[in-house]
Amino acid sequence: MAHFTNILLNQFAHRGTRSAVINVSSKYPLCGATVYSATKCYNYGFSMAMAHEYKDIADVLTLCPGRVKTNMNINEKIGFFCPLPDKVAEGALRDLGTRKLSYGAPGHELIGWGLGFLPENLRIDLSGFLIKKGVFHQ
Repeated sequence: MAHFTNILLNQFAHRGTRSAVINVSSKYPLCGATVYSATKCYNYGFSMAMAHEYKDIADVLTLCPGRVKTNMNINEKIGFFCPLPDKVAEGALRDLGTRKLSYGAPGHELIGWGLGFLPENLRIDLSGFLIKKGVFHQ
């Protein structure tokens, strides 16, 4: 992701028109999904820095969605905290150019905002508990 994004942004610098990059990320590590969440946390830091570094040529949006109803979680119920992918995409596109961070959906923004108030150890312990209870899935 980093290599590909760098290639794109370097090409964008020579286009003469404004461009955009949206990277799917996560702000917080999850217990029980260690490697996956670590890569998404890397994407977060990388994308946020790129948004500042390339602000003159491109809009770089860091997208941090929560649960989304997909074929990977077919038993999940569609709702405020688990929207359809098109709703998250619409939210990200709405935020593109006006924000550097998007959660894609109001329910995800509420969760992201709320998690930000928790101490990191509690946030990690809570994620492990919720994964064990089946609220979150690896």
